[in-house]
Amino acid sequence: PMANYIGWMAEQLDGKSPEFEAELTHQIRQAMAERFLQGLDAFPGALELLTRLHLPFCVATNGPREKVEMTLGLAGLRHLFGNRIFSAYEVGCFKPDPGLFIHAAEVLGVEPCRCAVVEDSLPGIKAGLAAGMKVFALHPRETTSPELAAHIYFIDSLSEFDRLLHM
Repeated sequence: PMANYIGWMAEQLDGKSPEFEAELTHQIRQAMAERFLQGLDAFPGALELLTRLHLPFCVATNGPREKVEMTLGLAGLRHLFGNRIFSAYEVGCFKPDPGLFIHAAEVLGVEPCRCAVVEDSLPGIKAGLAAGMKVFALHPRETTSPELAAHIYFIDSLSEFDRLLHM
């Protein structure tokens, strides 16, 4: 969670105000929102994949709900998810802990071993594997340890993932 990083920064500084952590969090979130409003596009292939998908799907994110709601809305994808957005802030489990993914699978009514996770971060990859799910990584193979790489499927795009699902 961002609070961990901001807490660490606060520990490094002398003479900070009691409101330092809350103010910095607000400033960072506001700057991100302003940047997103300048232009945010859906990940290439996302709309096509999600509109063709006839299996339960969701977003399970370490980000706060407000952020994911905004980014999905700006990318034109929000309407595809309904109430299937799961935030670690609400669930209480942050990746790499598998709890967020396990919670999402339970709500969707799918056994974790029958779930596929598409991830672009190492904490997410580790969470998916720990949850017993098949992990498809949009993360560079060269920055992934060989031990971890042996257990995940590397994909170059969501279009590739879409083709794999519909073979």
